[in-house]
Amino acid sequence: MQYRVLGRTGLKVSALGFGGMRFGMVGDHVDEGLAVASLHRAMDLGVNYIDSAVGYCMPCPNGVNIPECFRLTNLHRVYGLTESARERYAWPGKEGNLNAGACVECGQCEPKCPQKIPIVDQLKETHQALGG
Repeated sequence: MQYRVLGRTGLKVSALGFGGMRFGMVGDHVDEGLAVASLHRAMDLGVNYIDSAVGYCMPCPNGVNIPECFRLTNLHRVYGLTESARERYAWPGKEGNLNAGACVECGQCEPKCPQKIPIVDQLKETHQALGG
């Protein structure tokens, strides 16, 4: 397996990633055995970059586009593309596509997140870095 450095993090990640958002799906349900076997096989082959996607936290009742906010945060934090992230963050939002400044800290997103990300805190950081 080939590995590459991820942005400015210094982390070495596999050149091939494992997209895990819908792996193990059979029809409209997850076959847990298939999902676990698939993940273990990828890891046995040296894959250490596992993308489980974001979006489980949606929809936000206040219209914040949480996945887009996190994507822009990564452009800033991981890749150093701060100006580009700020420009995109400043684009006027429409209902259902608002930036992190519209978060009212209701917390409804956090229990839905399988990665246990402190979403409210991350949105505050995003707004401070990109829009504050």
